[in-house]
Amino acid sequence: MPSAGPLTAVGFEFGAAYALIADDRLALRFSRRHYVRVLQTAGAILIAAGLFIIIRPPSYSREESVFKLGALEAKIQQQHSVPGWVGGIALGAGLVLVVLGLKKR
Repeated sequence: MPSAGPLTAVGFEFGAAYALIADDRLALRFSRRHYVRVLQTAGAILIAAGLFIIIRPPSYSREESVFKLGALEAKIQQQHSVPGWVGGIALGAGLVLVVLGLKKR
């Protein structure tokens, strides 16, 4: 049976909840489990965002001033789409995080 060590406070990054755990080894296991869950969640979000960018690239508009003479100004509004390689990088980073989360278990 594990010996009870001093009380340890383990805090969550995403909330104000704290748990008091009597055994240090249990606290270590609990914090690793939490870390793994955060890795996997972040990886899943990156994978979803990467797939979205690859399948249906979002677009944004940019306004440029072409000509300005006193109070008279001519502007151009251009539509640009997010390049597919950005989605590929997000997808790859998400896969790496999920794999790291699975290996930490």
